[in-house]
Amino acid sequence: MIGVLGVIAILAAVMAPSVIRRVDRAAWTKETADLNSIADSYTAYILRSKTIPSHTNSATIPNWASAVASQMSLPVSSISTNARRYARAFLIDTNFVIGGASLPYSQTTNGTTKPVSARVMIVSSLGRALPISTGIPTSTEFNAIWNTAEGAKPATATWTNWAGSGDDLRIKKLNLEPLFYQLILVDHTGSTNNVARYSIDSTNSFAIPLDAATRLRMLNAYFLDSTTVGLLDASGQVQARHLLKRSISFLFEADAWRGQIQGDQQKYGASGSDFYNHAVTFFNRPTNPWGGNPQAHGASQWGVMISMYTFMFDYTYWANECPHFDRHGNNNLTSVPEYTLLNNQGQNNGNIDRFSKDLTFVP
Repeated sequence: MIGVLGVIAILAAVMAPSVIRRVDRAAWTKETADLNSIADSYTAYILRSKTIPSHTNSATIPNWASAVASQMSLPVSSISTNARRYARAFLIDTNFVIGGASLPYSQTTNGTTKPVSARVMIVSSLGRALPISTGIPTSTEFNAIWNTAEGAKPATATWTNWAGSGDDLRIKKLNLEPLFYQLILVDHTGSTNNVARYSIDSTNSFAIPLDAATRLRMLNAYFLDSTTVGLLDASGQVQARHLLKRSISFLFEADAWRGQIQGDQQKYGASGSDFYNHAVTFFNRPTNPWGGNPQAHGASQWGVMISMYTFMFDYTYWANECPHFDRHGNNNLTSVPEYTLLNNQGQNNGNIDRFSKDLTFVP
């Protein structure tokens, strides 16, 4: 009996490390999957509610754990702690700025400027309690954790003195900046009374604001993915609705909203890539300072581009029709639509003049 027990003890001693490693690996795999699910649910909550939760509750936005728990229909404790009952840490980049402040964030009809350092992390340990808790750590601490390689510990004193190992750590990183798209709306009519309108995720509409620097009525802001943008005329009638899935711009002219000029900031084929890159550079440059008020005395970037594609549109007609216009049964050439259109574009105060500068603009 003693001999049998001795053999069993030897076998157990040999097999125990392997069994423990298998159990730890299973826990590691499960925690990795759990963190991925939590991160996906956090993102889904942001897009559904158009808010970004912080590490604490606010008057209208729950904290990150409560928000994820509601999205996944799970108890909050299963989000804030892992399967081994160690608390997970939700960390926000120290330099995270959105709308002039840190989290939480709630989207408004005015949108926000481009988010800065929009990074958050969920950190979990399977071996022992973490040496850091949920919140906003120092910039050095956050970056050290963010840059930690798989299986290693962050290179700060906080982690050097921690008894756990790098294999115990699971770190899920989230960059929220790709969730935002730039929306540019420009009212090029120059009117002070009949101003184009827009709406964001509702039926309530707002006039395109006047930009003090350029004296253009323009909205240039960032909104969350899947925002519903309503494009309305000056009377408040909806002309179109757009689901925001990329950066885009719209121009209001001749009492109608026109499709994008800016594009979606992606690379195009060789035939259009050079023009696209030059156009983006052109739009992002400051307004010509020698033209005075851009609408009263000179052409804005938008006006130049509109004039260009108006000219190219007319050129297509000229190349295909001139000088033998199809008169459509009309003996009078001036009543032919194509002739009238071309004649109107090139004359003084014609369409090209009208769209490149509005002489009736009153500052």
